[in-house]
Order: sequence, then structure tokens, then C-alpha cells
Amino acid sequence: MSRFTAGRQCFVLRCRPELELVRNYVMPAIDALCEVDRKVVAEIRGVGSADLYSRLVDLFRTGSAEALAQLRAALETSAFQPARAVCHRLKSSAANVGALAFSREVGLLEQQCVAGDLGRARALLEGLQAAHSGLMRQLALS
Repeated sequence: MSRFTAGRQCFVLRCRPELELVRNYVMPAIDALCEVDRKVVAEIRGVGSADLYSRLVDLFRTGSAEALAQLRAALETSAFQPARAVCHRLKSSAANVGALAFSREVGLLEQQCVAGDLGRARALLEGLQAAHSGLMRQLALS
């Protein structure tokens, strides 16, 4: 486990220790981005068929990986409008599977795309990418 300090917040990275942080940016602990809201999971399981949640998670798994790749490509060329559109879709699909902290972080990325702040947008994307595999593990356990 590695310990990083960003601004005044110190946190432990468990998902991807080689994550580079942009100077003066305070990001939430990666572990927090990997959390799944149990209430959302219970609601979906209670409303739909037994495998509805599993199907949603499968769709999110493939869609989120693709969305993160699209975001990286868009930010490499400073294409903020396409990146914002991808963020909007990813934010909703993350919330649909109970990945509320991840969804909020994608919303912050969307705001940085609107603002045209490439440095902060890239930092947020790095954090999301670092958390993604941990989030997938948590969703598989839900």
C-alpha cells in the first residue's frame, strides 16, 4: 500500500499505486470511488427480475471501460464537448448500478470539460481510471 498526500488530504491508494496526481488538486480516496451503495442495489433487486442488477452491471462494465477510453482520447486532443457528452452518459450509468461516488466524480469531470480546464479534467480522469478496476470488483460482489 502506498500513501500519497495531495494538498492537505492524505489517503491510501489500493487500486493503482502508480497514480500521478496533478499538483494542488485534492481528490477523494480511490477506495471511496470504488464503493457501491447497497440501498440502490437492494432497490434494483427488489424491483426487477433476479438477474436485472447483474445485467446492468455487465452493461456498465463494458460501457464504462469504453467510456473511459473515449474520455482519454477526447482529452488528449482537448475535445471538451465530446468528453462532456461521454461524461454525462457515464455519470448516469454509474448511478444506475449504485456507484454513486464514482458518478459524482464523473460529474466533476463533466464540469471541468464545460470549464475547459484540461489539467483538472486529466487529473479527475486519472483518478477514475485508477478506481475503475476496484469498482468492478465491488460490483461483482454486490
